[in-house]
Amino acid sequence: MSGGLQCAICLDNLKTPVVTPCGHMQCEACLKAHITASKDPIKAICPTCRTPFPVVSPDLEFVPRKYHMFINPSIRRVYIDLPDDQVEDLKDEVARLESSVASLRRDKALLMDRCESSMAASSKHAEGEKVARQEAQAARKELENMKRKYEAMKKKYQDLKLQ
Repeated sequence: MSGGLQCAICLDNLKTPVVTPCGHMQCEACLKAHITASKDPIKAICPTCRTPFPVVSPDLEFVPRKYHMFINPSIRRVYIDLPDDQVEDLKDEVARLESSVASLRRDKALLMDRCESSMAASSKHAEGEKVARQEAQAARKELENMKRKYEAMKKKYQDLKLQ
């Protein structure tokens, strides 16, 4: 957010504003996209006034040291102060959001506690269910054994009865 200044490319409020050598401001991302779309790898054209400007910087190794201070990048970041009322609005918004984050953290902690206790109870029930299944399986085996013994005794009884 940059004090209501608009980008000439996206027509939205400037986000991370940069300035071209001719003095026009655009969003950094918009200007990068504009330069990338350009066919010339060395120069670009200002999207506002169509003035060409270089997009490459000379290698300072080959420029005499006394001229280094005069070589500036073509595109420079701009820092814009916000009006006091916007600063206050932003401070209020930050305070509201921090309060919301704190509330969400508390809710998360409560939910984690509930989740952990539910998982512990579920684990306990699963263990009990496993034991019950094993006992039921053992009871079925015992029932089968009893049925076999009953059938054997019944047959023995029938055989004794017939004699």
